[in-house]
Amino acid sequence: MYKATVLKKSWMSSRDILLTLTLVEPVEIDFTPGQFVSLKVDETAFRAYSICSSADNKSEISLLVSSSHNGLGANYVKNLNIDSDVTFVGPGGRFMFSSQVAPEIVFVCTGTGIAPFVSMLHQVLELNLAAKIRLVFGVRTKKDVLFLDFLNSCKSKLNNFDYKICLSQEKSAEFLHGRVTDNVVIPNPKSAHVYLCGHPNMVDDMKLRLAALGVPQSNVFSEKFTV
Repeated sequence: MYKATVLKKSWMSSRDILLTLTLVEPVEIDFTPGQFVSLKVDETAFRAYSICSSADNKSEISLLVSSSHNGLGANYVKNLNIDSDVTFVGPGGRFMFSSQVAPEIVFVCTGTGIAPFVSMLHQVLELNLAAKIRLVFGVRTKKDVLFLDFLNSCKSKLNNFDYKICLSQEKSAEFLHGRVTDNVVIPNPKSAHVYLCGHPNMVDDMKLRLAALGVPQSNVFSEKFTV
């Protein structure tokens, strides 16, 4: 059980809030990129949110929260203020890099499912991994795109990183049109590792597509976000 205070709270889009917490007790946390914490949102209720910050900063964590609905967790986060006290448990989850890093890594995500990949990309920057890494990120419209500046920063710093953003409900000259499942290309399916995170339907559809492409099931890692 951790106690923390709200350091920053900002709207990343009309739907999503980035919440940065400073650890109070204990004052540090050890986590592996890809893991989540469960925020206490009521006397008896917790909601899980993936950490989207660098694991190197042990005194703070950032969480990406979808707040487009009136759920218990969303309403709790919407009502938090700077310096509000919060409690969470964790870290938890096994959605993290495989111990054997593949020569080709593909991240596929929708919506707030990008959160664990932001943390993983911080790790990639720190380790300077040689693997070819691509991210395919799906949202509904341009206003729903998250972490664009960070993705561009990663692209400028890493010769082996690239990304695609897919808009399912809007056409734009900047981004691709369609769903992520239509825009994932795996040049070397037998050796690639593919990480999926987001809407359960997307994860299930991508697993079928990857199987058809010849990606071994053991090379696919996934995390479904509840909706």
